[in-house]
Formats: sequence, C-alpha cells, structure tokens
Amino acid sequence: MEMVMHKMNLLAGGLILALLGPAWAEQAVHSPLAQGEKDGIEIASPQVTSQKPGQRKGKKPRKNALVLHYEFEKASPAAARNLSGRENNGIVNGKPRIVRGIDGWALRLDGINDYIRVRRTPALEPKKITVAAWVKVREFHPQFSVLARKRNRSFHQNETFDLQIFPGGIVRAVISNTNGIQTRLDASVRIATGLWHHVAMTFSEPELKLYIDGILVGSRNHPYPLAHNSETDLLIGATDHAEYPMGSFMKGDIDELRVYRAALSESEIATLYAPKAAQLPPKPKPAPVILCPPKFPRWQPPQPIAHPPSRPAPDLLGEMERLYREGVRDEAASPEFLKAMRRILDGQASRRLPFSENFDGDTMPPGWKSLLDVWAFENGQAIQVRSWADTRFTLFYAPGRDWQDYSFTFTARSDAWFTPPSRSSLRIYFRFQDRDNGYYLDLINTGEITLSIRQDGKERILRSAKTDYDRVRNGLPWQITVNGNTLLVFQQGKLIVQARDATFSSGTIGMETIHAPGSFSGIAVEPL
Repeated sequence: MEMVMHKMNLLAGGLILALLGPAWAEQAVHSPLAQGEKDGIEIASPQVTSQKPGQRKGKKPRKNALVLHYEFEKASPAAARNLSGRENNGIVNGKPRIVRGIDGWALRLDGINDYIRVRRTPALEPKKITVAAWVKVREFHPQFSVLARKRNRSFHQNETFDLQIFPGGIVRAVISNTNGIQTRLDASVRIATGLWHHVAMTFSEPELKLYIDGILVGSRNHPYPLAHNSETDLLIGATDHAEYPMGSFMKGDIDELRVYRAALSESEIATLYAPKAAQLPPKPKPAPVILCPPKFPRWQPPQPIAHPPSRPAPDLLGEMERLYREGVRDEAASPEFLKAMRRILDGQASRRLPFSENFDGDTMPPGWKSLLDVWAFENGQAIQVRSWADTRFTLFYAPGRDWQDYSFTFTARSDAWFTPPSRSSLRIYFRFQDRDNGYYLDLINTGEITLSIRQDGKERILRSAKTDYDRVRNGLPWQITVNGNTLLVFQQGKLIVQARDATFSSGTIGMETIHAPGSFSGIAVEPL
C-alpha cells in the first residue's frame, strides 16, 4: 500500500512541474545558497546481511540509526533542514545556492566562506559512525577541502572523524583519539571534478572503512574508541580549530547528506548508492575502431628541441629533516608520526666518510642516539644539561659503527665544572661499539688528559699526559686519529698523547660529560 501511495505522489509531483513549466525550475536552480553541491551525507550502524561483497543491492539501513539527513529540497538561506526526525538542523553560513542535484536539489558551496554548522548533540557523538554524501567537486582545494568534520579534545586538535578531499581527487578518512593517535585512510581510486560521486566512511572499533560509488576502496585498523568533544560542532564543507581561523572550504555541490550512529555494512552502502546512481548520465561510448589504414603526412625532419637548463636534484632527505624538526618544534604532528619519520631519517643517515655535524637545528639530528634524554641542541652545539655520578649519558652517531681508520675533529668546552680537587671531565668516544665497549679520551679539570679503553664494561687507562687547566676547557679544536692500532691525540696541531692498542678495529664517535654540564660542536670525521 505504501509503495502505491509513493508512486502516486511522484506522479502528482511530475504533473505539477509540467504545469508550472521550465521557468519555475530555472528560478529555483538559481536561488541563493552556496557554490558547492553536497547531495546526501549519511552516518549509520552495521547491518547483518547475506549479500556478497561488491553487490549493488543490499539491505536498507535502519532508520532508527539515522541522526542527520539533508536533502536540501527545502533548504533556506539560513538553515538546512534535518529529515531524520531529530533536531539536528544545520546553520548555513556564507551565501550558498540551491542547484540541481543528483536527484532534485543540492547545496552549492563557493570554496571561500560557505559552510554548514550543526550544533553539538549527543546523537552526533556515537561509538560507531557512518558519514555518506553525494558530492560533485567543482575545483580541488590547493591543500585539501573538508566534506564533514568534528574535532576532539586532543592537544593537536585532531579529528574525531573527518572526510577530506585532496588535489587530484584523493578522498581521505581520518579518525583519532584524545592522545593524538590518528589513523588516516586514503581511497584506492580517485574522484573527478564536475562529476557526481558517492563518498562514505564507516567506523566500528577497530575497523575504519572508505567507500566510493558504493564500492569498498580501503580499510584500516584503529584499535581505539572515538574520542568526542562535547564542546565542538559538526561542520559541513569546512574545518575549524580552537586557535586558528576557519579553513579548508569546499568548492562543489553536496546532496543527500546522511549521518548514522552505526557503521553501515558494505551491502547497505551499496544500497545507498544504487538508487541515485540510476540518475547519472550514461558513460560516453568509446570511439569506433577505424579499420582502414590512415593516411600519413609526408615526412618532415624533426625540429631541434630546446632543452631546459638542468637543475640539481632536490634534497629530499634535507626537506624531510626540515619538516621533522618543524613538527617537533611546533608540536604539529603526532608522536607516532614523528617517530616514524625519525626511523626513516635514521635509516638514511650517512654511513660513509667523510662525515660532519653542525648541530644547526633545535632537535637531535638524524642518526644520533643518546643513552639518556639529557641533551639539548642550540646555536650549533650539542649540550649535556644534566650530569650525575656513575651514570652513562653518551650521545653517539649510530650509523658509524663500521668506521675503521679515521681522523675525528671536535670542539669541547665546559663553563660550569668543578674546580680541583673535585674531578670533572669532558669525555669523547672513538671506535665506540656500545656503552660497554670502545676507546675514549678524558679531558679532566685537573689538567690531566687520559686515553682509556672500556671493554665489557671494565675501564683501564692506556696512556695519560699532564697539561694545564685552561687547555682542557677553553673550547679549542681537538683531533683524534686512529690508524690500525695507533691512537693519537692533537690540539692545534700539537701531539698531546698517544697509545697503541688493537682491541677495537672499528667503531663510531660519541661524547658526554662527567660531573658537569658541557657542550660539543664542530664534529668532522675524515677517512684515512
């Protein structure tokens, strides 16, 4: 009976449109509202179904899970009406327009300042979620535009959930928790400008899924619950931040926007897509194959090609290191992302000689590691800011463990160590294997200089020399040369102490201070 009544209503609506004529329809198309079209966005929960993956037909989503549904059929310049039966009407900002949608009317956003704000309600903060909409992008944002977003309380203002569109038609789903743990999922297929596409994301812990045109195009695990913020609203067509202005405005059309408090199944997503997809124009037929041989033009000698001037290849690792340091400094990325970047940079750090390090950033450079987190980096120096007895603080360059014969130049100084008879020292490692194995040079505040070895954690002095207090703390360059079993120490070209030992034939460089803060700079290692 309901189906019969529905068909009668459709027939009656068609007769009314026919009587009113095309002029009325044209006036409605150009009524003021937005310059981007969104057609139906949905959020829903998963349904058990017998449909096989990839089928276009499936079980209809449960209506009691629908918390937001905008068709834009009765939208006004001030509000978007929610058809889900809940009080989640949207507040329209800017001057979007009502235009022809995938079926009926859609909302066009201008990519400048048009968006919809949906006031926060508990219904929009579910444990499971589906966001779906028909979208026609008119122009890609140079960075990315936002289809729908609600942010959480994390320090980085990450998304509780977010649907983004990047240049080139990449659709991305993003979710995160209050600790800044963020999961990003990019679709395996892309959307095009000027065409209608159905886009949907679902999340039911731990599964995040992404769909385009009714087909599953990506999935990823996120073993954390959604972290909602009871102080933030749902935004359609833009993004907000606690400290920064609105941005990422979408330029395009939206129709049939829905949000469900459940994660729809693959079959249910296909059901959302299929009825409206029938309204799409047919795809153009391929050009006919010409069987007759073509007529080729008469051969002409090729014109010389003016090659552009060659440019040096970009320093990709240098750019990645710059972004890593900015991310640490500005706290602009999650700790997990920064750790991943650090692993990549460490893996690409130079293992070959010559090697130099200027400590020109404010974070630990790639390849360097420390036994304790007591190191700061500023003004071209590595500074050990804390020190106490019977503890190793070594800062060392991990990729250099295979270095054999080399000359190691450095500058070391301390302006705050103890005066004799209390003992403090600046310690420099070479052919360093690990915390318990390697050679080291001690510059002691008493004026004594020692060449020593640590083997399996046990230390012994190989050779020592006596000099003055200022020589070991004045910040002049030192040079350690290791060649075979010969160990030599110079300052300003003058040989200070030497020894012979064949225990370690290779190893990297390192440094630390004992009983005093100190700094190191001007690191350079040359092969012999």
